[in-house]
Amino acid sequence: VTPIAPAAEGAEAQERLVLIRLSSELSTKARGTRRRFIKRLVKNVKDALQTTGATYKIDVQWTRLFLRTAAAPEDLEFLSRIPGIS
Repeated sequence: VTPIAPAAEGAEAQERLVLIRLSSELSTKARGTRRRFIKRLVKNVKDALQTTGATYKIDVQWTRLFLRTAAAPEDLEFLSRIPGIS
């Protein structure tokens, strides 16, 4: 999980863009299997994000996920513990 657009100092509620890299194991899967795994991964990320109470939007690409959220970086540490994320 890599923040690629950090908030400016003093702007706590500013939206952040976070790059979520998929684990290498997902890149070896067949197209249909990979699609199913990514769909489940997005569901797991959404479920975890709902506990923060922050607004979010997830953009899915074939090799990574982009997360836009106003959550503080320390509130996103749980993302590294979700299976399928490297």
